[in-house]
Amino acid sequence: MEPSYPLRYPDPRWSILFSSYSGLQQQAVNELQKIVQPFLPYVIRVQETASAKMAELENRIFIGVCQKNPFLQNQLSSAGLPVPAVPQSYTLACLDSSTGKGGKLVLVAGADADGVLYGVQEYGKRLYFQAGRQGPVTKVEAERLRQVFDTQEKFSLHEEPVVRERGIWTWGYVIYDYRRFIDHMLRLKMNTLVIWNDCPPLNAPQLIDYAHQRGVKVIFGFHWGWGLSGINLADPADSQAMRRSVVERYQREYQPLDLDGIYFQTLTEHSNTRLGEPTLASVVCDFVNNTSRALLEISPNLQIYFGLHATSIREHYTDLADLDPRVTIVWEDAGSLPYTYQPAAPSPADFEATLEYSRKLASFRPGASFAIVPKGWSNLRWDSEFEHHGPFILGEQPAWYSRKRLEGQQGYWDKNNELWMRNYPLAARFYRDLSASASAGMMAVGLVEDGLFEEKIQLSVSLFAEILWNPFRSDDDLLQHALQNSAAETY
Repeated sequence: MEPSYPLRYPDPRWSILFSSYSGLQQQAVNELQKIVQPFLPYVIRVQETASAKMAELENRIFIGVCQKNPFLQNQLSSAGLPVPAVPQSYTLACLDSSTGKGGKLVLVAGADADGVLYGVQEYGKRLYFQAGRQGPVTKVEAERLRQVFDTQEKFSLHEEPVVRERGIWTWGYVIYDYRRFIDHMLRLKMNTLVIWNDCPPLNAPQLIDYAHQRGVKVIFGFHWGWGLSGINLADPADSQAMRRSVVERYQREYQPLDLDGIYFQTLTEHSNTRLGEPTLASVVCDFVNNTSRALLEISPNLQIYFGLHATSIREHYTDLADLDPRVTIVWEDAGSLPYTYQPAAPSPADFEATLEYSRKLASFRPGASFAIVPKGWSNLRWDSEFEHHGPFILGEQPAWYSRKRLEGQQGYWDKNNELWMRNYPLAARFYRDLSASASAGMMAVGLVEDGLFEEKIQLSVSLFAEILWNPFRSDDDLLQHALQNSAAETY
């Protein structure tokens, strides 16, 4: 028999009830507790739904995968709310409780574990935006926070992502705290991190494990000739030598890791569209097919992402039609916004040309997803700081270092944030338009590198994340959600 203790804090009290506490759902429950606990002066009860005595509970938060939780399904059905079914989708609601005690009921129902995790992030974003920032948590402030939580307004929301794979592309050595970096990705409902290194970091297993616990895929990039000189892929000897080098390196450095894919660039970052008589696109297609087949014989389920600069392809993109369908092309430099380093407004003609070209790239390989590296945030200081590196430890710098470094870069961010404030409606239009052409789905990994993302979620990056999640919202709604992310970044 459990002892009974007097309660210091009067009713109403809240409880979190979960259907599973393992895998991503464990992380979702942990995140939910982290969001809610600062609003309450008592230790919130967190327990499995099946073991709870419902009649004894006033305010309840139910969380879980809907299809595996009959209680959540019944609650959604009773309230006339949609049951999430699309991967990564969720239904989130705050309702009047059915206990008859005047309490409230919060539902965080996901179509899958990812959806549960994203629903929690949306809930936290709303709560912290509603609460605002009122300084130190004194007794008066603690009571105000409890009132905010106890009196939260009723609402319901059902969402699913438009862009399936959303995230960031960066060199690895400029991630100064990988844990906070990945936590901020989760805050923005991002699920894909592409990291380029000269060699895998020594702590790669720890980084990958931390990301996977938060629903973030990790893709490591390495060169297939990029950055090297004196190589002619049209020469069979050079092509075979490079293929052997790639395969040997993959087996030695990347196959042992629990990666979600590999990303590569080869000799395409220039403006020459031909290697002698053949087009560069046709030569690269043959080289990538031969190399990818060799890798897929070793690892049949390997996801391969081909980072390709459109400046050397242009209208010869159709010469890539025979590229192995298991290889995803990730396009860069394919026109004006959102591909350019500066997010300035392009001319109407340039923007329309970029849309038209991107539509062609998105549709010429039936069944293949359309993937891009959009730009316009931060990038390496190539001319003053960049240096190739050997074995290293990624993302274990002291917190003061990233704080001080951000102080020196915030002026740059302020200018880019202002440009994005003016031009994000164009970016939203781009993704709305391309979603119709990319029948097999989309991937966008924004170039946000050496921008101290682990230290602060900039408004422009928040806008990017909101656009990827659902560009069909109004411009005002996108901005409001982006601002809410900034308010919520402290939880």
